[in-house]
Amino acid sequence: MKTLISTFVAVAAAYVVNAGAVVYVSESGSNTEPYDTLERASTTLTNALAYIKGQPIEEGVRPRIKIVGKNVYKSKLDLANVEIFGESWDADSLSVGSQASRILIGENVLIHTLRFTRESASNNIDMNLYGLFEMSGQSSVISNCHIKGMWTKTVDIGYEVAGNAKAGLITHSLFTENRSNNGGTDSK
Repeated sequence: MKTLISTFVAVAAAYVVNAGAVVYVSESGSNTEPYDTLERASTTLTNALAYIKGQPIEEGVRPRIKIVGKNVYKSKLDLANVEIFGESWDADSLSVGSQASRILIGENVLIHTLRFTRESASNNIDMNLYGLFEMSGQSSVISNCHIKGMWTKTVDIGYEVAGNAKAGLITHSLFTENRSNNGGTDSK
């Protein structure tokens, strides 16, 4: 019986990322793996992504990461085969914290119900030089998001962002205070 229980526990632990499983990200979490509750939430999206990449994933499952509250990222996020979502774009957000911060969206990414913005209006990110989103995955979707003060269209493809995405779909989203390649902004 003891062997049977040990085998069951080992098999159950091998599929941490299975259908319906959610990895939580909250700056007030305890940063305790497997980040499966709000209390044990990862404190950064970067940690949550690294954790997921190190886990076996049930076939056909796209790992799910729930952002709770404001989360600031200060590095390049390279996304593929993942769902990132919040409860409400009024409460849950991903904020850029530096000019090195970028979200590269590859294949099979679903991002929904979040607000994308800068950490603060005074963090001096030069939006004419730095693209903060780039979507190249044909199967990727951004939906029901509020993209505020971050989106820019540039001629230089090296700094291109999702507004001029090479692939993917952006739908049912609100854009405010974003710049275009003619120097203007959209609605405020």
